[in-house]
Amino acid sequence: FNVFERRLLCCGLEFLLVLCGLELTQACPRHCICYDSPSTVSCQAHNFLVVPEEIPAQSERVFLQNNKIQRLLQGHFSPTTVMLWLYSNNISYIQPSTFMGFTRLEELDLGDNKHLRSLASDTFQGLTRLHALHLYHCGLITLPAGLFEGLHNLQYLYLQVDLGDLTNRSGAICLMALFIMCYYSTYSNKEHI
Repeated sequence: FNVFERRLLCCGLEFLLVLCGLELTQACPRHCICYDSPSTVSCQAHNFLVVPEEIPAQSERVFLQNNKIQRLLQGHFSPTTVMLWLYSNNISYIQPSTFMGFTRLEELDLGDNKHLRSLASDTFQGLTRLHALHLYHCGLITLPAGLFEGLHNLQYLYLQVDLGDLTNRSGAICLMALFIMCYYSTYSNKEHI
């Protein structure tokens, strides 16, 4: 290649890289807004019935609140997700493996999903960095034993359930034990501050 051909080739490669880069930043679900830093997908209040398929794999923050989503399945979200807001939908089913491998997830808001009646005991398994879990105003009638097991960093549990209506009494006992552990953990940590 002579100097002219090299320059032409380099300019062509740079042009292709710019095009690819623009295409990557524009990969955003229809009716959503995406931001680069931190990688955020905001799809709230668009009456989605299902989770949009085009959510970029590298998304750290995903906001899907105020839609009509009914089911959460494995593969809907990426394990790179740090913050996931799904409150005020019509969620009635969460596949147990939906959050498998989500070791970076810190906040999960499933609140105000009145059709969510039950959760599998391993729904939140492996969410080792989770510090805030929102389950308020859900229609939960059962809390299986082990539901909160392994959530060592959980600091905030927003749960509004009538314990008298729970069909699984061991779940209620587990929940009370969790509150005692949270109180003890908070009290113990104050001594080290």
